[in-house]
Amino acid sequence: MFEVQQYQQALEQTVTFPIEVAQQILGVIEAVFGADFERVHGATDIEILIETFRVVLDGLTPAQLANGIKNMRSEKWCPTLSEFRRLCLQDDSWWTAEMAWAMALNWKKDNTKPITNLTRKTLFEVSEILTTQGQKAAYKPFIETYEFNLREAKKQNRTQLMWVRPDRTNSEEKQKEFEEKQKERSRTVSPMPANLAAQVELIYKRAGKVS
Repeated sequence: MFEVQQYQQALEQTVTFPIEVAQQILGVIEAVFGADFERVHGATDIEILIETFRVVLDGLTPAQLANGIKNMRSEKWCPTLSEFRRLCLQDDSWWTAEMAWAMALNWKKDNTKPITNLTRKTLFEVSEILTTQGQKAAYKPFIETYEFNLREAKKQNRTQLMWVRPDRTNSEEKQKEFEEKQKERSRTVSPMPANLAAQVELIYKRAGKVS
């Protein structure tokens, strides 16, 4: 029993997130999602839920908490505790995986719709699954692939860029230029002038190359 008390004391010393704030945020989540909050968190004792939430939220700034509450309003389902922390740390300068998925489907139907380079790249990477097995099967691979690509992009300090459709006029001109070069390369080499050919033949005959 003494050892358990030591662990509890160590936890209290490590986790400094205010219990009152954890309670308030849980109240906001419950108010936003109603019955779905009960589905996700209802089986957990309220005191344990609050203490766990304190652990999850520990270290976050007030600005990050506000960001989490703002991002949460766009969620379809009630977030778990760890998902709420992710929403707090979500970088608004990049599309979320969920948003990228929705925008990718819109762009697939109408490629004049806006799409980011990262979203388009991810869409092509899962295009075979999407084509052969449908949206339901492609959803999870897209989300996981996008999140991986996003982590890699952030490691490289890249910024989100919108995809820009190539200028068709320039593309056509480049294609025409390429075709002209190919024609130039495929042209038959001009025949050797008769007088020069005769001189070459004479040289070979003297050298014993031609009988």
